[in-house]
Amino acid sequence: MITRLPWALSAVVLATVLLTACGGGGGPAPVSTPVPGPAFTLAAISPAISPGLDGGQTVVIEGTNFLGVDIAQVTFGGSEGGSVAVLDDGNIEVIVPPSPSGATEVVDVIVRSTNAGEHTLQGAFRYQGPPQPFGVGPALVSPTGLTPVTIAGEDLGLPSDEVIEIDFGTIATLTGTLNPAGDEVTAFAPVTSSPPLGFVQLTVRNSAGQEGVLGGQLR
Repeated sequence: MITRLPWALSAVVLATVLLTACGGGGGPAPVSTPVPGPAFTLAAISPAISPGLDGGQTVVIEGTNFLGVDIAQVTFGGSEGGSVAVLDDGNIEVIVPPSPSGATEVVDVIVRSTNAGEHTLQGAFRYQGPPQPFGVGPALVSPTGLTPVTIAGEDLGLPSDEVIEIDFGTIATLTGTLNPAGDEVTAFAPVTSSPPLGFVQLTVRNSAGQEGVLGGQLR
């Protein structure tokens, strides 16, 4: 004997069967996970120095396989760069943020992706502050120009500088020899037939055009 279910109950049974077959029934929703991307590499950054501490310059990071991954962030010493753009498979463009410490420093550059991890260029970028001269010797020079003058300070030149400019007031601009540590520069005082009265202001200028001024110490 065939037992017939009431019409309403039959509809409920059919709906339950359809929900089960389609993955329904109130179970957890599928979780979307990022698709792992192929590995990318980093090679260099250009330019590798910022003549200043405020950032804002555009640099290019060179590497491989940038189009194969989702580049999410670039940091300089922990500070996030701006306007990250993948130009092509081998170049990323980014705007440098301000110096994290607010002083001359060398920092790591890290490129992070959402699907292929992160890579680091260790010590790849330098923030260069302006020259900071703080002393000069001797303090009294001859107008004949035979007196060697040494200016001491911090960050007097860029790492690549071997010579830098020194303005001796309005008398002359001369070239001084920078020591490897970048904290002393030596030049001969200029010849003058009309020595100025009082002290001469000294201006030290590196190859990036950054200047530092020392006054009230040389006459």
